[in-house]
Amino acid sequence: MIEGLDIPVLIIGLCQIRLDEGTPTRVFDYSGVSAIVGLTTPDEMIRFDRDVIKQVLHIGYINEKIEAYLEETERVMSGLRDGSLTIEELLSEQA
Repeated sequence: MIEGLDIPVLIIGLCQIRLDEGTPTRVFDYSGVSAIVGLTTPDEMIRFDRDVIKQVLHIGYINEKIEAYLEETERVMSGLRDGSLTIEELLSEQA
């Protein structure tokens, strides 16, 4: 459950970059959709950070590959939070 929402949220993305007019402006820990109706339009995507998670209702399938991805995502998000990595540097790493 997410602070300020009264519906359960299904996480569908990690380390989500928000673009404003094509320019990366913010990175969120997660993106998700209503666990009740899912995604019906792109405007319904919910972007949020870990500090607003009130309760984890279920953890889905995790294998070694996913664990490695989660560790890398944590490294990236930590760097973005402490300023040792910028959004531009992140995007150039992925190119």
